Amino acid sequence: MKKKLITFSTLLVIAVAAFFLIQGEGTNNVKALETSSGASETKQEAVLVKKGELNNSAKAKLLQNLAGDYFMGNEFAPVLMIEYASLSCPHCANFQEAVLNDLIVSHVNTGKVRYIYRDFPLNAPAFDASKLAMCADKENYFNFIKVLFKSQESWVLADDPKVVLKNIAKLGGVSDEQFDKCMADEELEAKILSVKKDAVDVLGIASTPTIFINGVEFEGEHTHEEVAKYIDSLLKP
Repeated sequence: MKKKLITFSTLLVIAVAAFFLIQGEGTNNVKALETSSGASETKQEAVLVKKGELNNSAKAKLLQNLAGDYFMGNEFAPVLMIEYASLSCPHCANFQEAVLNDLIVSHVNTGKVRYIYRDFPLNAPAFDASKLAMCADKENYFNFIKVLFKSQESWVLADDPKVVLKNIAKLGGVSDEQFDKCMADEELEAKILSVKKDAVDVLGIASTPTIFINGVEFEGEHTHEEVAKYIDSLLKP
């Protein structure tokens, strides 16, 4: 049994290391940046308001670009997609694999959609994983999100998830010292919990993944075909 665990751990290390290496060699059409304030937010808001999908409610204000958001795609894209997810959630991992990866190619990289990921940790391991992703370099944020979803079972089901997360962090360029500091960062913890609290109190979110597209919760089937069809319907004149 011990031999099998060692073999699995070795394979995990190789797979994660390979992923970060490949991502570092030039698949950075997708960038992880914090939203800028001021003019860009005003312009994006104007696009959404023009479509009649937002109003002045607290919900509407939350479902637009916020300072501190991590996003992929054109900041002035006509469609804004926001996903609330937990890194320990199997359905979220499936959405990443079955929907989002293809959507990045078809709609995000083509300038049609701006995608924002927001944390909604459902348990302690997910909370620690969220902190890890946010402690990485901004340009590496979404690489960590992908790796954490791909290796989900290895750390969620581990006797000590932090040990596995620490190994993943190291392979992604986060030192042990940085990792330990990150796990103890109370300001970062408060930021993540604040995002979740707003999602619960204002949006009524109770499960993940929850997707909003131009201010409206997407309730269709979570497949690339259905999500793409809905987005395309918003892009029609």
